[in-house]
Amino acid sequence: MAASAKAAQGRGFEVGGLCLANGKPAILRFKGEARFGAGVWYGVEFIDKALGKNDGAVQGFRYFSCPPNHGLFVRESALKPYSDQEKAAVAIQSLARGSKARKKAKQDMALHAWTQLENNEESEFHVNNRDVASQVTREIRRKYGAGEEPKALLQTATQRRLSRSVYGTTPRASISEAALMAEQIPDSYTGPRIDWPITWDMCHRMVRHYIESPDVILHRRYAWELLCGFEDQLEDTVPNAVRHFTIPKESGARLLLCGDVHGQLADVLFLFYKFGYPSPNNVYLFNGDLCDRGMYATEILLLICAFNLLHPGCVLVNRGNHESTDMNEVYGFALEVRQKYGGLIFQKFQDIFHLLPLCTIIDDRIFCVHAGLCRRDGISLLHLNAVDRYRPCPDNPVSFQDTVMFDLLWSDPQPHYGIGRSTRGPDCIVYGPDITDRFLARNKLEVCIRSHEVPSTGRGFEVQHQGKCVTVFSASNYCGASNNYGGVILFQSDLSFEIQEYWAPTIDQLREIVKESDQVSGKVYDMATRLKRAEKRRSTFILENAAERMAGDVIEKLKKLICEKKQDLWWWFWSVDENKEGKITANLWREACNDVLGDSLPWVFLQKELNVVDSDGMVDYERFLRRFRVEFKGDRLRSEKWKRDTVQQIFEAILMCDLSLRETLLLFDRNSDGTVSFREFREFISTFCPGLTEPQVMALMRTITADHLAKGDASGRVHVAAFLARFEVTYNASIAKKYTEPWIEKALKSIGRLIRTESPDDSLKRLGITGSPDMSPASSKGGGGLLAPPKDPLEHIRRRSSLMRAFTLMDKFQQSDKKGEGFLSYDDFIVALRGLPLKDCKKDVGFELTDQHLRKLAEVIDVVGNGRINYLEFLRAFQVVDHSKQAAHQAGDEIWEQICTTIFKHAPTLRRALQQFDPDYTGYVKTKDLQKALETLNNVLSRTEAPLTDEQINLLVETLEKDSDTLCYDVLLDSFVVVDCEAPQQQQGGQSPTATPGISASKHPKVAKPVRPAASPATQAARGRT
Repeated sequence: MAASAKAAQGRGFEVGGLCLANGKPAILRFKGEARFGAGVWYGVEFIDKALGKNDGAVQGFRYFSCPPNHGLFVRESALKPYSDQEKAAVAIQSLARGSKARKKAKQDMALHAWTQLENNEESEFHVNNRDVASQVTREIRRKYGAGEEPKALLQTATQRRLSRSVYGTTPRASISEAALMAEQIPDSYTGPRIDWPITWDMCHRMVRHYIESPDVILHRRYAWELLCGFEDQLEDTVPNAVRHFTIPKESGARLLLCGDVHGQLADVLFLFYKFGYPSPNNVYLFNGDLCDRGMYATEILLLICAFNLLHPGCVLVNRGNHESTDMNEVYGFALEVRQKYGGLIFQKFQDIFHLLPLCTIIDDRIFCVHAGLCRRDGISLLHLNAVDRYRPCPDNPVSFQDTVMFDLLWSDPQPHYGIGRSTRGPDCIVYGPDITDRFLARNKLEVCIRSHEVPSTGRGFEVQHQGKCVTVFSASNYCGASNNYGGVILFQSDLSFEIQEYWAPTIDQLREIVKESDQVSGKVYDMATRLKRAEKRRSTFILENAAERMAGDVIEKLKKLICEKKQDLWWWFWSVDENKEGKITANLWREACNDVLGDSLPWVFLQKELNVVDSDGMVDYERFLRRFRVEFKGDRLRSEKWKRDTVQQIFEAILMCDLSLRETLLLFDRNSDGTVSFREFREFISTFCPGLTEPQVMALMRTITADHLAKGDASGRVHVAAFLARFEVTYNASIAKKYTEPWIEKALKSIGRLIRTESPDDSLKRLGITGSPDMSPASSKGGGGLLAPPKDPLEHIRRRSSLMRAFTLMDKFQQSDKKGEGFLSYDDFIVALRGLPLKDCKKDVGFELTDQHLRKLAEVIDVVGNGRINYLEFLRAFQVVDHSKQAAHQAGDEIWEQICTTIFKHAPTLRRALQQFDPDYTGYVKTKDLQKALETLNNVLSRTEAPLTDEQINLLVETLEKDSDTLCYDVLLDSFVVVDCEAPQQQQGGQSPTATPGISASKHPKVAKPVRPAASPATQAARGRT
């Protein structure tokens, strides 16, 4: 029905003319009043695409006619006159907005994934620390007496010293403090020199030095002096867990409350330049978590020590959850300190951490704590004040006091009422607004200020619980990937406040600003202006690259998770792979990752980032699982020997049982149907190979059966002869016998070729196999299937040839066994070989083989040495290595990868265990201590999680002892790294090309194990003897 409304007076838009509606080319079809809304409406028909909502009719009344979804009614403000220039401009703007929106969406999804993975890591840390690491440490102390304090050191002057010595942080007698204090400062040292008493000029020189040369560390003697001075000051001024602070009442006095900085020196230096150096009237309060993550935490802490020794109390510090030994070992601070200064100073840092208060009360009105409130009801400041803080954070909060301390360092707020479980770990909690209200009311306080996490808004602060709980976070662009603002709260003496947010420039940018400002007049104004400009440039750069940086960080985190969960992933994939082709749909891949790796991760987004979907829309899960692996990047020769000896030990355990052919077949083929099922192989390898742990069994199953199970029928069965051949092929290269005479190896290869050149058809008939063994699942006597034909013709030929060799060797063994005992005597062996054209071997060996030569070969093949040859020995001698692409991934490599993965997973636990044998934190222990640590770890863990067997531990120790009876355990444990086998070689183990300057990349870019640049001679001299 045509519209009868009177046309409105337009401003250059005529019915039937071209225009741009919402930036898209359209024809104006209607102009006037409409029934569905007051005012003037414009009806347009889009030309190119169906961008509308109707066909010109709305609510049953037709205003004009056009194709479906090409019509739209808009106001005049949505229209623009049509022109080619305007159309192009709108298109460019649309593309820009679309690009920006896609980047924002990618950034949001990456941030969500990053946050979830971060929580997963912390949860895993809590579980491992509580259930494994602490138990291993206690067991070592109980069994070996390691890590205990010398009794002379327990005679301390105060109860606090006594309390601290119980937890093993008092310096050991084997390192002399006097010797350290007597160290001479070399002439080549280029860092700042510390003079006593501390002066403002000296503090200023330290700040300038860290801006100009942050990698030239303070000399170890100076660092020790500053730490000891600050420790004494804390003992005198902070007697309890609760500190009370009153903002000075002088004009202009203020308190700057800072959140986490996590070793990001650029943020701290920027704050000092932006808001002024610490002083009695310009007091800083750092609310915990100064260390870990970033690589300059020692510099931040030494600056705090220096300013506090200049003006006591001008820099206050609350304790955070990262001011703890166990966290430092995992997240980088322990490695940073040991690399820069050695173990004694790391111990001194722990002493200072244990002296820090758990919370600060500002003017009796503000409660400032690192994490949050407690799950216990009725908590008062008296309870908090009585907490024994001179110890590490409890790993298993059971008692009232442990729970209070744990919650102050680990809890988080939530919008819901009550207490809930946190994703940070099994013992962590979240608390609601009712908990905040009750705590503040009971203690006559007004607000709780905390830190502990990046605000969900991406800002430097976040207000929750009706304004009574405020989070402040000061590490801008946290870990170089979070793209968040940093924030500080500035309190005046009357508690009026303002919140300042910022993007800290890099240290390089600060250096340029300081140099330029030194050369001009009006320095204060110039400095402030330049800092503001640097902030803007920095924020622009970070935001432009935010999505890519965050996504890269997420992938780094996923690598570790995939490696640790690889066996579970493979089982899930294999179970749903109905056709056993090694491929599944993308939906199934996401479902598997959701179940195994985490149900709160955006797997559609991660699927694209990992690029796992092939052109056919399927996921090759075998390729995906092989892509990420843990490798040993240390001494390659030693690692290869350990791997070779480990695998050889497993297989030779089977050879040494000296089983007959029938017994060998029955070991694998329990029901004698002529085939090996997945279950039969698992039962055999689990019970018959004591040299393998359960995860290693799963790894062996996945590799040895990969060719057959992934290509067979749905039951996953394979003919026993082919299976045994594949099992042997897997180990052939790893356990090749060290022949004493060169001709022996040549003769075995030549005779093997003669055996395999015999007609395979007769062998198949004698073995009871009909048809083509590589074509039909029903071709075997047992009816359990061999290999389905592959799509690749060349692979089909290779596989058929390999199977034929396997059947021929089994048939040859049976023919040679004249007595039917399942063994070959030496005479049987010689007679069997004499039936071959041995003259053809002369070309390979160089001479004709006599019976004496053949008997020598029998002795070599007889590994057991009992005068007879079993089937596996025979197979081992004459089977050749399968060079097909399926066999390229050897089971020996798979077992080795599983060993590397489990050591990598438990590296923090092993490091803590080895430190019990290294009381001075020198970084060195005896190889026998490594053996004790590994054996203790195996005892604590169940068999299903034990990283190594006793036999493998012995081999490792024997391999390491060939070079020395001592080892650097930091170097050993850090040599196990996650690699992406499909990434360019230069990127393996390196820093992300987009990493933020001053923030280390790490095994994942955020959680940094700081790898310092090559030190100059002056730096090496400054570090002294470690």
